[in-house]
Amino acid sequence: MKIITFANWKGGVGRTTSVVNLGAYFASKDIKTLLIDMDVQYNLSQCFGVEEPPETVFDALINRTPLPIYEVRENLDLAPSGINGVGADMEMSIKVQVDRTARLAQALEQLDYEIVLIDCPPPLHVPTLNAFQAADLIISPVQAEAMAFKGMVALDEQIKKLFNTEQGIDYIFLTMVQTNTRLAKLIDKGVSDHFKDRFLKGQIRRNTDLAAAPIEQNTIFESSPQSNGAKDYSALAEEILTLLEIEVNI
Repeated sequence: MKIITFANWKGGVGRTTSVVNLGAYFASKDIKTLLIDMDVQYNLSQCFGVEEPPETVFDALINRTPLPIYEVRENLDLAPSGINGVGADMEMSIKVQVDRTARLAQALEQLDYEIVLIDCPPPLHVPTLNAFQAADLIISPVQAEAMAFKGMVALDEQIKKLFNTEQGIDYIFLTMVQTNTRLAKLIDKGVSDHFKDRFLKGQIRRNTDLAAAPIEQNTIFESSPQSNGAKDYSALAEEILTLLEIEVNI
């Protein structure tokens, strides 16, 4: 099982969109994939029509119950979030005195998936720390604009301090790229200079089809399979599979 946590301190950078469409691509290659929604806004869950579930991932973390699992596509499952996550950080801080940042990792030990993708909210609360501790890789989508880049650099430094490691974020990729603009080139150079070999080649161009797909609870491969969005996420997914050393039948 390979567990990837997607995070950035700034919201609106394409984090949930990336989890949805990378997960859909992996599932289409017969890779058994689980998506975990750790964001109290539960946008990932809504993308698949799962709203107000009777149990959420936060219930599982607090009460040490199995993760609630919904099959949302062939080879693609979802552990949903919900509004009850708003108080999860405080409740875990009060109730959970032992291994409170390791509970997600422990819950995942009971499951059988090839890839797990975790969608994290910006704040560094206890549930988010669970996602970091469970991860084999932490990947940060970065919108091609200055504030998103600064937020990602800050998160990288904070992870290093929290887990006493020399490297925080493992890999970075750009989203909402407007190609051939001066800003895109500056951000590309800034990320490349700062993160060097941690900067993934795959970039997600700004594409209205990506924004429209969730409205109909579709992935980009279902709503616009010939779009730039589908092409970009396919290329990024293949790059990540290479990093994970997972071979698929094309």
